[in-house]
Amino acid sequence: MRTTILLSTLVSVIGLTSALQSPHRKQSLKPKRDVVVNPAQVEKRQAPATSSYLNTKTKPYAVNGSAIPMVPFDAGESYAGTLPVSTNATDENRLYFWFWPSETPKAKDEITIWLIGGPGCSSLDGFLQENGPISWQSGTYQPIRNPYSWTNITNMVRSSAPISRVTLTLLGLY
Repeated sequence: MRTTILLSTLVSVIGLTSALQSPHRKQSLKPKRDVVVNPAQVEKRQAPATSSYLNTKTKPYAVNGSAIPMVPFDAGESYAGTLPVSTNATDENRLYFWFWPSETPKAKDEITIWLIGGPGCSSLDGFLQENGPISWQSGTYQPIRNPYSWTNITNMVRSSAPISRVTLTLLGLY
């Protein structure tokens, strides 16, 4: 009888302890290795014959898809940078964006704007873990192509909000 009571008490304490632990607590991951991408090993992508987006106005925003740090493949055509949010020349606040043209010719006249973000959450989270052409999941050493990227069906613009110098500093743009 005593053994049964002790055993049931022990099981109850263990169950209560595990129930009180936060389900959001991150598991400790193995230390990550530094991944060095050799430019000669970058998988080249078949470039489109012409780009309907590259011109003299967009050229300063063009991203070299084969030179994105730690990405071992050519991510394709995209444009990124910051835009002023007011006409006041002394306003230092700028809006960060990253535009990814669709690979589908049918999408040439449409665009989807991904507006997410806020304190502690960047639109890059959705880009890297949900719907962007590059998928870099937690606990992995390097990204892979995302076969379910929304750029398969539409042009995508991602923007980080709120506008702040913190976001721009983390991106190395401020």
